[in-house]
Amino acid sequence: MILGTDDGHNARICREANALGIPHIVVLVNDPTRLPEFTALGVQTFAPALYRATLVALMARHPNLFCLMTMSRANHRIGELLVLDHALAGKAVKDLNLGGDILVLAIRRGHETLIPHGETRLLEGDWITVYGDAGPVEDLRLRLRSP
Repeated sequence: MILGTDDGHNARICREANALGIPHIVVLVNDPTRLPEFTALGVQTFAPALYRATLVALMARHPNLFCLMTMSRANHRIGELLVLDHALAGKAVKDLNLGGDILVLAIRRGHETLIPHGETRLLEGDWITVYGDAGPVEDLRLRLRSP
């Protein structure tokens, strides 16, 4: 995460992070007119000036979802896990045997985010977003050998 107040400095850090091969970079963009510059760098942007209304609307329309995203219970965790295991490639979500109380919320494949169903198959290099009890989420991270 790059959270500086100077967009020029943030852009330099993004370029350096890209050069180091960091796969997922989130950056605060203070001036929305600079969004195309950051998008060209292939980073995920957060521009408060653009998203403020969206977040307030999300809070009003879907309070439980907002709470899930921002205030998980002490024993729950949201994790984004990289699928590196060749044995899981091609497996359907329903066949993952996740263990514990874990829900697969999303699969990020390249620049696309998928809403998974039981039949959705994982590919090597997918990032899966899961929510559940902290212990089983950590066990799954270890099983997937995810960073």
